[in-house]
Amino acid sequence: ETKKEELETKKEELETKKEELETKKEKYQVIIDEFNKINNIKYYQIEICNENFSSYYTYNFEKLDNISRFDLTFTKGVLIHINPEQLSKVYQNLYDLSKKYIMVCEYYNPTPMTLDYRGNKDKLFKRDFAGELISKYDLKLVDYGFNYHLDTYHTNDDSTWFLLEKLS
Repeated sequence: ETKKEELETKKEELETKKEELETKKEKYQVIIDEFNKINNIKYYQIEICNENFSSYYTYNFEKLDNISRFDLTFTKGVLIHINPEQLSKVYQNLYDLSKKYIMVCEYYNPTPMTLDYRGNKDKLFKRDFAGELISKYDLKLVDYGFNYHLDTYHTNDDSTWFLLEKLS
């Protein structure tokens, strides 16, 4: 093949990948929209700076009644952005909506701490979320693990996951 044909082939491959990603993005957005609708989450864009988009969420933390319970409830990278004053309400929903298991995958710290998040104060909180849940509810630790940012197979941020089981 000539250089021009090679470039044309690569261009077509990239366009196909772009279309696939757009399709996935649309599917994920539908899932997120449904999740937000079910959980009565309202979100607002409150900052756009340079080319980086930042959005923060305000949540309606009312007790979630009259909806199905699930075998597993989980959070991943959500609790770290909840103001600690609101955590007990979120914990209660995680517990009440679970039939059997709760999984949390968040940044871990043995003692609570607050970090700046994208130049903003009081938007990122690290703590022992699983330990707090175990202390508050009748739960046992089933398993736990760590996601490492340099893992080439499971690419992720550094976070710790905990699988908890309800005892009653």
